[in-house]
Amino acid sequence: MMRVWRSLKYWLLGFLCGATVACAHTPEDVRRYKASDYELLVECLHDKDSNVRRAAAERLGEVSDQKAVPSLVAALKDPHRLVRAKAASALGNIGDASAVPALIEAVRSPDGETSGQAALALGRMRGKATAAIPTLLEVFPESPVEERKIEETAPPQHLTGTFDFGGASITAPMVSTSYIIRTVEVPAAARALEAITGIDIADGGTSRASWRTAIERRDRNTSQPR
Repeated sequence: MMRVWRSLKYWLLGFLCGATVACAHTPEDVRRYKASDYELLVECLHDKDSNVRRAAAERLGEVSDQKAVPSLVAALKDPHRLVRAKAASALGNIGDASAVPALIEAVRSPDGETSGQAALALGRMRGKATAAIPTLLEVFPESPVEERKIEETAPPQHLTGTFDFGGASITAPMVSTSYIIRTVEVPAAARALEAITGIDIADGGTSRASWRTAIERRDRNTSQPR
């Protein structure tokens, strides 16, 4: 009986969403929906309110149901950039390889939010997304950036210090090693390439040319007989 009621509820909500009135969903409602509410979440992807559509895309990524992949792929064409970005991120969370071609196309989007999230989604797919490497290199210069903090050891400083030893003051040399934090900007495409290729960003760098060189070096090393 409950199953029949649930099916009727989904049909009724779907009918209302297709009508001229807005569905009675709020983003807060959508965030509370469970995996068992899959059909309802898909319906919310077509809501008139972009905030509801965005929440639905995000929630579908959290419940990680592969049945949602076609609907999320369609949401990559949503007129609102944040909905597209959430759909891309959700596809990365689900990790279904069938979404790779659509995500590659989304990487080329002129909208930085969509492009960046699509690149990161491909990165989370790792080996399933090797087909994306040429496109990630293609968009590299314009890829959105992320600030990453890198800790580096500063050169040691030779100082002298006074110590209390058995009631006597002794002056002795000592070496002080300090650390500095350097902030670098890392393009989303670089983060994706790092995950897909296994090449550390420190080796790949932050330019298209340096990544091409790093990938060619890796390919030469892996092709050499052992």
